[in-house]
Amino acid sequence: MTGTSAERIAELHLAGMRSIEEVSLVLDGLTVLIGPNGSGKSTILEAFELLRLLGKDQLDPELDKSHGGLSSLRRRGSRSMSLSVRVEGSGRPLLYDLELGGGYGVEVVSEGLRRQSQSGWDPLLVRTGPSTAEYRRGGGEKNVEPIRNLTPQRLALHAFGFNEQPLDVARVVTALTKLEVHVPFDVHPAWTQKGPNSTALRRSNVLRPTRKLERFGENLANAWHALKNDFSEEHWRETMRAVRAGLGPEINSVATQADPGGGQIAIKLRYQDGSEDPAFTLSDGTLAYLAFVALSRLAELPEGRTSLLAFDEPELHLHPELLVRVVGFFEEMARTQPVVLATHSDRLLDVLSNPADSVVLCELDEERRTVLSRPNRARLEEWLERFRGVGALRAEGLEAALFEPEEDAGTDEAT
Repeated sequence: MTGTSAERIAELHLAGMRSIEEVSLVLDGLTVLIGPNGSGKSTILEAFELLRLLGKDQLDPELDKSHGGLSSLRRRGSRSMSLSVRVEGSGRPLLYDLELGGGYGVEVVSEGLRRQSQSGWDPLLVRTGPSTAEYRRGGGEKNVEPIRNLTPQRLALHAFGFNEQPLDVARVVTALTKLEVHVPFDVHPAWTQKGPNSTALRRSNVLRPTRKLERFGENLANAWHALKNDFSEEHWRETMRAVRAGLGPEINSVATQADPGGGQIAIKLRYQDGSEDPAFTLSDGTLAYLAFVALSRLAELPEGRTSLLAFDEPELHLHPELLVRVVGFFEEMARTQPVVLATHSDRLLDVLSNPADSVVLCELDEERRTVLSRPNRARLEEWLERFRGVGALRAEGLEAALFEPEEDAGTDEAT
């Protein structure tokens, strides 16, 4: 990746979560997770969402509400669940480790923050007991400060006063907070819904400033209003070039209009002949493509960058030609921030610029543990002379011969 000094998630380590006994995933540029249903792809994305909640100090209430509680997340037979991240960016690399356990509730079993030095990893934040911790300024045994106001359910990461938070702790909190996890955009028209309300991307938004597209595309109208009015004319021209490249040269603009009742705006497509289509009349694929354009154009701006952007099944609703362009958006975003996709689409795999470095296969072993594999680079290079891409190789039944466990994937002579 190039061109950013923002904090980013450079590596994820998981243990004891659902099908995952223990895995590590280096996150540099674009990572594309593939594999059968139930093989761990969604678990990895859910782990990113849990980390995002850690940054907002919302893990305890949200764990039961949205994730089924620790008993649902924890791998069968495991007494605890661990999440660790390596953070890189504006200073020396940091490692944040968290282990969660408990019976009916969730409790912090262990927690630590380390900073890389010439001699290894120096401890900065150390959980010394269920309700005790200490911060070591400078990473040594001197200048040890006890951390008060802790409970077994509270992270030491959030036990500092707002103005007292050490820089390295603030870097980790920023990285966790700026994680974004997206699921397929909510584009279905009202007639396909059980209730009378239209879905997120077709609804009007209360006019508010924004620098990112929210999950489900809830604030799509606000995102397009920001793209049109808050940035340079050149940025807007590039945005419209992306729209026309996917939807055709007859598009004049993506406009926002005020609702008659006031206070809300909605988007509409304006054509070169002067006609217009409001959001509620657009096809699912057209609306999804407009959401992807907004997502990528905001994420490319310094104020819109994430520490990591994850998206589950981005291929949904998209014509194959539009999917090619959306993959291009993700590859461009991955130049400045880690991007993780989970997909079942062979078409998406076939258009990747660098599949050897991007694709990670998730599989279950005989004990139903998730195993991560990457393509054998030499074998892939030879086969790409005859096949369109990894998707075509998978369709021909060559997946097992192409992938091997991460520690073994290398430059073996092609077979």
